[in-house]
Amino acid sequence: MRNPAFADLLDVPVNEALSSRVVYVRCAHGLTGPYGAVVESIVDTLDRHGLVVRLGRGPLPDGVDPCGAILIGDAEPVPYPYVVVGDEPPPDGVAGVWSDRAAARRLLAEHRPAAVVCADAGQAAEERRRGAEVAVLDDTGVVGGDMVAVRRSWGEVGALAAAVLLRLLDGAGGEPPRVAVPPELA
Repeated sequence: MRNPAFADLLDVPVNEALSSRVVYVRCAHGLTGPYGAVVESIVDTLDRHGLVVRLGRGPLPDGVDPCGAILIGDAEPVPYPYVVVGDEPPPDGVAGVWSDRAAARRLLAEHRPAAVVCADAGQAAEERRRGAEVAVLDDTGVVGGDMVAVRRSWGEVGALAAAVLLRLLDGAGGEPPRVAVPPELA
């Protein structure tokens, strides 16, 4: 579901000068669960703008000259415009989009659920340290009973990351865009 708060950022006009240029998307994680949703959304958005996506886990091979990059899970600088994607804000001065993990924690603290359904083992370990009962799922599922689910919109994170990169490539000046995608209760 598209959050209306991000409509202006997501509505990026097509820049024909970027057509057929390469964007490097680096993701050191497997493409299941949330990372797969992020990458799929990035690829869909960039493809609609005529860009070619090279996906990899490490440094870009020699001979590939990207016009920009989206770095999922790390903020190691590259010598061209880039956007960092994660669940925490990137370093100051770096363009980034993140699923706001801190806001998810605040929602859980407010609602004090008996159990937490987690999308990955890292989140599950963190919730266990907080004393919560935990269930781990790879996909979004339906939660019933007295449980509260915090939904983090990973597809929207990916679309926003691509939109931020497109704005950088179009020469948007000023401070690098930084977008926190808030969680929702499901």
